[in-house]
Amino acid sequence: MEFDTSTAKKCVICELIYEEDILVCVTSKGLQSLRHAAIKRQQPKILNNIIENCFVHEKCRKKYVSKDKVDLFVKNFGDHSDSSSNVSKQLNTRKQSPIKKDVCIFCFKNNK
Repeated sequence: MEFDTSTAKKCVICELIYEEDILVCVTSKGLQSLRHAAIKRQQPKILNNIIENCFVHEKCRKKYVSKDKVDLFVKNFGDHSDSSSNVSKQLNTRKQSPIKKDVCIFCFKNNK
């Protein structure tokens, strides 16, 4: 059986589609948690994708919103003062802060 990726839903966190991993629709409480984590992490691209009826892998969501993981991310990549207003300004101007693509957002190991 072939998997059609052109119409498939993607996880808003990892942006990947896995046939064997189940995507779940995010509840309103889940939306709040994801938005809070995205603001703390200063990741406007992910924040823009967190909309009603969006989908995530359960494992991605748990790791992304974990207070310990968020705090570790902020510690490793700098705690910018007034992060929520920085993200708001970036979203309003459609500019996005650089996200270190060579570093895993969960374990912070370098992919290079």
